[in-house]
Amino acid sequence: MLEAVLELRIPYYCFMAASKDIDGEITVDALFYRDGRVQHLLTLRGARSFGRKSALLNALGRYPASFSHVTKIGCNRFMVLAETHACMLCSTAIENGCFIQWERSSNNNSCMTWHVLSPSRRSLNKLVSDLKAYGVYPRVLYVGRPRQGERRLTAKQARVVETAAKHGFFETPRRVSTTKLANVLKISPSTFSETLRRALNKIVNNYVKTAHVHV
Repeated sequence: MLEAVLELRIPYYCFMAASKDIDGEITVDALFYRDGRVQHLLTLRGARSFGRKSALLNALGRYPASFSHVTKIGCNRFMVLAETHACMLCSTAIENGCFIQWERSSNNNSCMTWHVLSPSRRSLNKLVSDLKAYGVYPRVLYVGRPRQGERRLTAKQARVVETAAKHGFFETPRRVSTTKLANVLKISPSTFSETLRRALNKIVNNYVKTAHVHV
């Protein structure tokens, strides 16, 4: 079994593109497949203020999905259940024996990130090849053995690391400050620094302890 992180272009019809409509971020925390349909448990973090649930649903209304069970869980943060027909991307993952653990999109990127479990390197290679044929141009960011327990990044830690990388935090010279990244994520600089420190500690320990495999 392999664990992989893929970045792929968001099709225009996919509700993950709604991260631009809410000026924020969408994370699929869980997926359920049943009778040719897919239920997605979403967490939406919007920079725009949606005082009423109906305003949020209106922003999502142009996408071919059924949105329900909208629950506000924080300032401009909502949990939403979305139901769609099984799309070609999800179907391709299933056909190749792969499982999408979670996916994420943000308003500053035309791509989304998939966290995938694959039964073999061959299945993962076939998934990447089939996705290329659909024109979503997947890019493999990471492949390795599945990590467990404390070595797995939390959703918050993954978000912090991804945002830091996309804004050039790890480049030399550094292109962005921790204060600016904290503002992007709408958290305090101290919370950003501590979350990043814990995430990097897990990444380094995992690198030392885990044999990596590359496609």
